[in-house]
Amino acid sequence: KEPSGDMYVGTWLKDKKHGEGTATSACGDLYEGHWMQDKQTGRGAYTWATGGVYEGDFVDGQRTGKGRYIWADGSLYQGDFIDGVRSGHGEKIYVNGEFYNGAWQEDRITGIGRYSWKNGDAYEGSWLNGKRSGLGTFFKLGKEPIKGLWEKDKLVDSQDDTPAEGTTLNSDST
Repeated sequence: KEPSGDMYVGTWLKDKKHGEGTATSACGDLYEGHWMQDKQTGRGAYTWATGGVYEGDFVDGQRTGKGRYIWADGSLYQGDFIDGVRSGHGEKIYVNGEFYNGAWQEDRITGIGRYSWKNGDAYEGSWLNGKRSGLGTFFKLGKEPIKGLWEKDKLVDSQDDTPAEGTTLNSDST
């Protein structure tokens, strides 16, 4: 046990955590997995005292590689991480039943992907910072798909006979 209240049980190499081990922080966070030169590196699981859990790859103490994060509310992300944030390809299932599968950049939905709302509506196409931006198609349950150019979640140029010029379409649209 360290003066800070942190505790480590596992293998050591030259006074550094190295190999398999379990660390518990004074605040109640828990890491179980592989260590290299005092840093979480390799496969491991990190549980926050607040309820979140990450299982997957670590590099130099950061979530980097393939992994799975479960929020305290039950929402789930599985996919790529870089330096502790969602980056690359991944899917998130929200606790309310909504779902996103596609590209992430710096912890935001950015790139090509598909978001499905719990009522059956969906959008497939380009995203920027969590908003529909670029070419994409909105699928409204029971209606014809709406294809067009989107900016900040608004349809600005339709590729068919649908309304455009700033029309906001989402799961609440009629």
